[in-house]
Amino acid sequence: MFSNSRLEQDYENFLAGWEEDEPGIKALFKEIVRRLNQSSRMVVYFIALDPAGGAVRAVRPDMHRPLVALLEFPEDSPAPSSLFIRFYDNAVDDPKSLGDWIPRGLFGEDARSFIVEQNQPALADYVLECLDGVLRRLPE
Repeated sequence: MFSNSRLEQDYENFLAGWEEDEPGIKALFKEIVRRLNQSSRMVVYFIALDPAGGAVRAVRPDMHRPLVALLEFPEDSPAPSSLFIRFYDNAVDDPKSLGDWIPRGLFGEDARSFIVEQNQPALADYVLECLDGVLRRLPE
């Protein structure tokens, strides 16, 4: 669930101002946020960024390392046409090695980052599989 109703409204406003893209980054973004919101004890923070960007931080406050996933858009994009999805490297399985390893790339810890651009439905599906794996391993 969203951390508060104002952030949820910011998220809805962001989506409303984002034109549909086919096949889409918007659909992937919405699906990731939906899955995060369905996860037990997950708190989702949406941060609206100017002019057309946003970021999502999904956290489990009850865990030692509470951040579960980070979603961001490139800052120089006038409209979101790609999406960065980042996990702690040791929290995600990436058997196809499609994510980029980023040393100390997530709050000082090693990260695995996926960059999905428009017209990459296979990569989008793979990222959703990776997310599902991360969510399955979370303690109840």
